[in-house]
Amino acid sequence: MIPEPVTENGNVLPEIKTIPAENGNLSEPQDKDVVSEGVGAVGGYDQWVSPPISGPRPKARDEHRTAVIDDKMYIFGGNHNGRYLSDLQALDLRSWTRSNVEVKTSGEASQVPAASFTGHSVLLLMLCSIHLSVRVFDLQTLTWSNLKTYGKPPLSRGGHSVTPAGTSLAIFGGQDANRSLLNDLHILDLGTMTWNEMDTF
Repeated sequence: MIPEPVTENGNVLPEIKTIPAENGNLSEPQDKDVVSEGVGAVGGYDQWVSPPISGPRPKARDEHRTAVIDDKMYIFGGNHNGRYLSDLQALDLRSWTRSNVEVKTSGEASQVPAASFTGHSVLLLMLCSIHLSVRVFDLQTLTWSNLKTYGKPPLSRGGHSVTPAGTSLAIFGGQDANRSLLNDLHILDLGTMTWNEMDTF
């Protein structure tokens, strides 16, 4: 038997059922038909689906940053036809509703280490433009803060990767303002807010 969707609070949840084989033994789980929790039924498998999204449509973009926190995906900035954006969008992954997040900006650098924000469901972003800065967004107060860092920061860049590693952030590669490719690795300790450049081979 195929799992049948169960509706709860407008979300389709899977109903787990046993799939008997012809000889009476239990068969292995099958992934032909998929029911995805909280996002509705998906007919078939290995297929892309376009969920019914409501709310104001943001400008198309690339080079943006995204993060998923709890049941929401946040999208910051990006490039729209050669123009850089600084808006913050949210997509509720349960209701598939888009919204523009109205934020307040604190221009002064805060000396509070980012680790103290971790209990507040914080979206931490690396913003790289003319001057490299580390900014944090507090989801409770809807405010941005610039964080003061120590040590030698990496060059400003775009197209790099940022990866959390324990209580640190690793930033690798990208390209500088002259579009020269970079091959360096920098670690930002979120407890001390100190930059360290790592030797790479």
